[in-house]
Amino acid sequence: SANWVGTDMKNLDDDWRDDFTAAFRRLFEYISGANEEEEKIKMTVPVLHRYEMEDEDDIDEDKVGKLYFYLPEEHQTSPPKPTNKKVFIEKLEEMTVVSRTFGEAGAMDKDDYEDQFEKLYEVAAENADEDVDEDVGWVASYTRPKIGRQRQEVMFVVKK
Repeated sequence: SANWVGTDMKNLDDDWRDDFTAAFRRLFEYISGANEEEEKIKMTVPVLHRYEMEDEDDIDEDKVGKLYFYLPEEHQTSPPKPTNKKVFIEKLEEMTVVSRTFGEAGAMDKDDYEDQFEKLYEVAAENADEDVDEDVGWVASYTRPKIGRQRQEVMFVVKK
């Protein structure tokens, strides 16, 4: 398990990009010193997105997603408390996932992620050894938005 700094993110279709940007900005402000220690924290990868799913390839627009930044090792034991009430520290437990790596030029949107979730689910469903939780979809982003080809992964957690 590890501590991550997180914030809620609306999944509404029309405002998806604006909501994602606002959530990212809140987390970036936290690592830039908007915490009780006024401490700057190194940016890490991946950035995680967590989405409630209507089914294996549709993000539920009525549910709130979450966006997370990993906290570096030196902040795992005692992470600085956020000053923004919309930002929180959450311990994410270790998980085994099935994933699909993809990359595109430019920023992703909700439809891109849904297409990738569908492709991942099709492959996972063919593998009888892996029973996945299709109620929650995860995205891991590894590269800077709008800078060349993006490396991202969509993931479903393998049920134990």
